[in-house]
Amino acid sequence: MCRRRSLSLLSLLSLLSLLSLLSLLSLHWAWPDPDDSPGGPGGPGGPSQAPAGPRAHTGTIVQPPPVRSDPALARPGPDDVAPYIAGHWLVAPAEGQTLDALAARLGAEIVRSEGRSGYGVLRSDHDLQAGLSSLGASVAPLARVLGAGRKRPSRDQHGGPPTRRQPGPTCATWHLEHAEACEISGPTPGIVVAVLDSGIAYEDDGDYLRAEGLAGVSFVAPVDLVDLDGHPNDEHQHGTHVASLIASEGMFPGIAPGVSLMPVRVLDVDNTGTEWSLIEGLHHAVDHGADVINLSLSFPLGYLPSRPVQEALERAHDAGIVMVAAAGNDGADELSWPAQSRLVVAVGATGSSDEITGYSNRSPALDLLAPGGSLSSDLDGDGWPDGIVAETIAPNDPGTLGLWLYEGTSQATPLVSGTAARLLAAGVTPADVPARLQRSRSSFSPGRAIETGVGAKPLSVSGALDAKATTQDVYVGLLPYVALDGGVRVPGARVTVRGADGEPPAQGTVLATIYSAEGVRWTLCETDADGTCDLLGEPVAGGGDAWAFRVDAVMIEAVAHRPSRLLFATAEAEVLLSAIRSEPSLKGYLLAVRWDAGPDPELGMDLEASWSVVDAGTGLLSSPLGIVFLDSHVASLSTTASVEVDLDGTGLLSSPLGFRTSLQTLRFDGSGLLSSPLGFQSLSFVGLSGSGLLSSPLGFHATSLYALSGSGLLSSPLGLSGQPILMDRGVALGASLEDTALGALVIDGEATQTGAGYEPAATLSASGTVDVGLTTTPVEAMPASTSPAIEYLP
Repeated sequence: MCRRRSLSLLSLLSLLSLLSLLSLLSLHWAWPDPDDSPGGPGGPGGPSQAPAGPRAHTGTIVQPPPVRSDPALARPGPDDVAPYIAGHWLVAPAEGQTLDALAARLGAEIVRSEGRSGYGVLRSDHDLQAGLSSLGASVAPLARVLGAGRKRPSRDQHGGPPTRRQPGPTCATWHLEHAEACEISGPTPGIVVAVLDSGIAYEDDGDYLRAEGLAGVSFVAPVDLVDLDGHPNDEHQHGTHVASLIASEGMFPGIAPGVSLMPVRVLDVDNTGTEWSLIEGLHHAVDHGADVINLSLSFPLGYLPSRPVQEALERAHDAGIVMVAAAGNDGADELSWPAQSRLVVAVGATGSSDEITGYSNRSPALDLLAPGGSLSSDLDGDGWPDGIVAETIAPNDPGTLGLWLYEGTSQATPLVSGTAARLLAAGVTPADVPARLQRSRSSFSPGRAIETGVGAKPLSVSGALDAKATTQDVYVGLLPYVALDGGVRVPGARVTVRGADGEPPAQGTVLATIYSAEGVRWTLCETDADGTCDLLGEPVAGGGDAWAFRVDAVMIEAVAHRPSRLLFATAEAEVLLSAIRSEPSLKGYLLAVRWDAGPDPELGMDLEASWSVVDAGTGLLSSPLGIVFLDSHVASLSTTASVEVDLDGTGLLSSPLGFRTSLQTLRFDGSGLLSSPLGFQSLSFVGLSGSGLLSSPLGFHATSLYALSGSGLLSSPLGLSGQPILMDRGVALGASLEDTALGALVIDGEATQTGAGYEPAATLSASGTVDVGLTTTPVEAMPASTSPAIEYLP
């Protein structure tokens, strides 16, 4: 039923982003040279009110260009853009340290001083991770950020001088008609949209001109985080085009005229930026009162979010800001970051046929579509390519203004950001904006989502304003396994869904992505009255020994809700976890599930021997994730042993029998498989037996902790009997976690690995040690490094 595309490690490499290419076709002036890159100013500063007044455009009128059917426009080819910048590190000094002192001690160069986030950037030809970690500093490799577009020069065209119109969209362009914005009139006052991009043509300053269509726009708290000053003028072209699609009052009006814009320059003259600038830009938007953040940018495929990126996105979310991001233009079956975050509205692009374009990334995690354009088609036969038209500067020429056609998820994103601004102005709460956007035209289709990676129909502005949908808090626990059916392996995951009250919501549909060395597969399952179902992958007759499951959405009342993670607090689990925490030899081990071969009565199927690890971090950013792998996956690198733990020693069992149990451990060296800058060379697991290791009065099964309410067989004063732990809140409903082992995991943050800023399961999948096809970065492109032990106490 679902579409499957081969995405081996080599083929994933071929899909690395073409995001540095900005697709454009001009409507003004002569043949521009896209490689001309004049320098310019930029940096921090306060609010600025734009001067009013129209600007005349000059140029020679020429005929529309022929539409060219270029396969590269429909499906990008491979590019050499790597996610991480060699030799550059994000660094947050520990208390009492300074970045200057760290740089001097390690012989490194300071590229960026500490910003609002507390992080700066150091550069060195030597690996800094081990040295910085030993000094207590938080460290992560520095990643690239790219404008979510592609660049293809062509003869430019001039359509005549723009004229001022009354505020409010008209159907002067097909994209407004297809977004059903024609009847929407009037301005959108009182809302601030932060545009984190290559800057905006927002002021007349020397060689810089203000876009005519933005003459009446109020600009709030402009900042340049590339050149570090208070003048974020656009030196590329991308940012002004995006801003015009939101707020222009010129010939081709934006979708939400009347909003205030916050220009935040995070991309340079080449439409490329760094993780540091994006992080600081997000904090700047929060600090200066943004209501919506437009992110027409992305990290290259293969990027995993660092702790400072997580913190910045979570802070914006907690501040009630609606974040909207481009899905990416790789034509991949996976969203790029930050669109992949469950806190962000992820936007894919349609052409004039209202179908998703070939260049747009897709996934069940895609929230909705919006017009992004297609320069290789002319469906209305008017002689012009079906791109998205808006005013902007000429390529790398801030002193020349004109009208330009673009294509890309970059162009779809501001249409959604502007609609979000209209919803907020109409009184919709930020939490309900994603549901209104999804229900703007019709309900989300789970079947279509797993067949094509697109579950929502294109944006309707009028429909969003009329919709009554609300967003629910949804939590998911999952536990992967490998079943055997007639000798054929079937990877699966038991899933349990809960609402914020701890009860199963109305019957829903769980949408998930399964990663393996074979590629990406999308699947779903329908929950029963207990909120439980099983996600199943495709049968594997031979080969295949590692899989990752990510829950992308839970469909409830025709809305795809993006879930957070869930554990269950049981007294049985408390006894076991207390014993493990009391055993010194298990300090630093990740909690895992060890499945023995044979029938499992709880799951109702025969299992193959395997190990399962679940992301039990408390962060908001990521969707529920679990990984399962066979012994053969790490056989050449691993060692297994047994460690006995004293259950009576926990003080929770009132028994004279002296209960002890033997837990299996797995320790392996992944240095030969490292394909990521995270640099973990070894990982260790302690395996709770999945099928009932404790044949004692506990009667404990692994699903009691991860995916089912516990049996509650243990009579204990703890009062833990299957109470759900809402991991993004760190609370158990109906019971106190104070002074419990589970409380140490959740409240004290031991469920989240903090040494290098990555949560355990993300670290596991990213390190290449358990390589299930997630990693797209070649080994030789990344620096070798060493990290401290993972501080994760079960």
